Amino acid sequence: MFELSHLNSEIFIYIESISISNKTLLTDFIESNNFSRFFEILGLEFPIDGPTMLLFKNYEYRKREGSIYSLNLSTIDRLRQEERVSLIEDSFIVRAEIDLTGIKEDVFGKSVSHRFLEEKYFWTYRFHLGSAYGRTFQLPNKGGTRLIIKDVGQGSWTEIEVNKKLTLIFDAGTHYSTKASKVASMYDNRDLLYQNDCPGLIISHWDVDHYHFLKVMTDTTISSLKFILCRNFTPSLMSRVIFSRLSRLNKNFISINADTRKVFIKETPLFSYYDNKRFTIFNSGYSRSRNKDGLSLLIRTATKSVLLTGDQHYGQFDHFVIPGYLNYKHRHYLIVPHHGGNAGSYNFNLQPNVKKEDAIISVGSNTYGHPFRSILKCLGTAKFNVRRTDIVGRDIDIHL
Repeated sequence: MFELSHLNSEIFIYIESISISNKTLLTDFIESNNFSRFFEILGLEFPIDGPTMLLFKNYEYRKREGSIYSLNLSTIDRLRQEERVSLIEDSFIVRAEIDLTGIKEDVFGKSVSHRFLEEKYFWTYRFHLGSAYGRTFQLPNKGGTRLIIKDVGQGSWTEIEVNKKLTLIFDAGTHYSTKASKVASMYDNRDLLYQNDCPGLIISHWDVDHYHFLKVMTDTTISSLKFILCRNFTPSLMSRVIFSRLSRLNKNFISINADTRKVFIKETPLFSYYDNKRFTIFNSGYSRSRNKDGLSLLIRTATKSVLLTGDQHYGQFDHFVIPGYLNYKHRHYLIVPHHGGNAGSYNFNLQPNVKKEDAIISVGSNTYGHPFRSILKCLGTAKFNVRRTDIVGRDIDIHL
C-alpha cells in the first residue's frame, strides 16, 4: 500500500477544475508538505492558511477533475528558471499562475489517484481518522420560510429564514477566479447578521465554489454558528485547512462519511440524514464523481417545496427523493445544480399533480457556456419558469 512517507519525495497535484476551451487548469496540493516543498524550490515561503492553489494557463492536455497527478521536481525547477510562475495578489484561492506557453510536453506525469484510492476512504482514514461529531441539532418544523438565493455568479450560497430569523445557510461559495476584494464586498457585513441570528451551516461538498466565502468569515462568526454539517472527505489542501479551522472553532462541528447502505440500481443513492418533515437533509453514498458525492436539502410545507441540489445529478433525486418525499399535490421550486444545471441527463420526473414553479440557476460569466441551451430547453419543456441570477442581476427570493 502507498505510504504517506512518499509525500516527502514527490509533489502531488490535485485537479480542482478544468476549462478546456480556456486552456486553464486549477490545481491544489494534497497536503502541506507538498505545498511547502513546491514553493521552496521556487525560493519562496508562504503560510498554508492563505491561498494554496495553482492556475496553469495555456495547458493543452486533458485531465480528469478530482484526480491526482505527479509533478516532477525538475519540472518545477524548470518553471522557476524560465520565470513562468507569477504570484497572485488579489485572491483568497489562487497563490500563483503558471504560464505554459510554448511547452510542448505535458508537465504532469501519469495519474496516481489509484495510489490514494486503494481504499475508498483513504484520505478520510489517513487525514481525519474518522468522523467528528458535535452535539445534535434541531431545525424548526413550522413557521414562514424565505430562501434567498444569492447572486454570486458561478457558485452556490443560499440563506434560509424562518419567521424572519436567519436559520440556515446552505453553501457559501463563488467562483475561484473572483477577486478577493470582490469576495469581501459580496460577503459585505454578513458577520454581524450571522453572529446575531446564529444560523446553522451546511456545506454540500468540498468544491471551492461552495465554500469560498468561508475564507472571509471571521473566527467569531464561525464560533457562533449553531452547527456546521459537512462531509469529511476533503480532497485538497485548502479544503483540509478550512475543515480544520471549522472543527477547531465550532463546538457543534459535525462531519460525516458517505452513507454505506447498499442499493440495487446504478445510481449514487441519497439517504435521509435528518428529517423533521419540514427540513430533510440527504447524504449520498460514495461516488468517484465529486458532484454526486455530498449533501443536499429539501424544504417542504403542505403546499410548496424547494430542493437545493448542490451539484448532485437529476437522476439521484428522481430515484431517491421524488418518489418518497415529493409525491403529493403541491408547488415545487428547484434550485438547479449550480453548474448551469448541467448535471447528467435531465431525468427529473415529478408527478402530474405537482405544479412546477421556478427553476433557479445561479450563474455568471463563464467560459463553459453555462447554462447550456439543452438544459434550458429541458427545464422549459418540463414547465418550469427558469430564472437566472445573471439576468435578474440580484438575489432571488422564494417564500414558502
